[in-house]
Amino acid sequence: DAAGEGWEVYHRGVTFNASNRLWLNSTNALVTGSGTFSSAPTSTEFYVGPDSGTNASGGTYVAYLFAHDTASDSRIKCGSFTGVGSGAVDVDLGWGPQFVLTKNASRSADWMMQDTTRGMSDTSWNPLVANKTQAELGTSVDRVVPTATGFTVNNDGGSDMGQSGDTVIYMAIRASAATDSAITWPSSVKWPSG
Repeated sequence: DAAGEGWEVYHRGVTFNASNRLWLNSTNALVTGSGTFSSAPTSTEFYVGPDSGTNASGGTYVAYLFAHDTASDSRIKCGSFTGVGSGAVDVDLGWGPQFVLTKNASRSADWMMQDTTRGMSDTSWNPLVANKTQAELGTSVDRVVPTATGFTVNNDGGSDMGQSGDTVIYMAIRASAATDSAITWPSSVKWPSG
């Protein structure tokens, strides 16, 4: 509830350090600060440090947590890949995604969101950008193409999908919940075919 604070992000795809963080509302690369997170999260808890972005005295905070699921019927995978500059990178999830969020953690770049509902394919890619307030960007040559077992990143050499050697983090959500036994999905949820 404090003005001027960023949306602090910890991601398992970068080496944990209590001062390392990204901001969801910024293009900044991974930065170090004053103890944003005090310890690496466990399977049941996360820890904040004394930084005002995560733990100001009397402050009110909201936390959004997305767990990397290692089960064979997982719904969410969080990880990273190494950029190659111009060219393609294949990421194996074990299933096809319906939503992919990416961010180049090594340099200034946007948080790109792509989904199959709005068209995530080799010919249509209209990303939304989490750190901006504008509408979707329109078709781009940098794109994420879903596959039956993950996704392929086609990069034109720009920074969003990774220059050679860059660390690009991602969060992917599976395209179909058909095998989920632990969740009862509302009848209003419409999953893409395939």
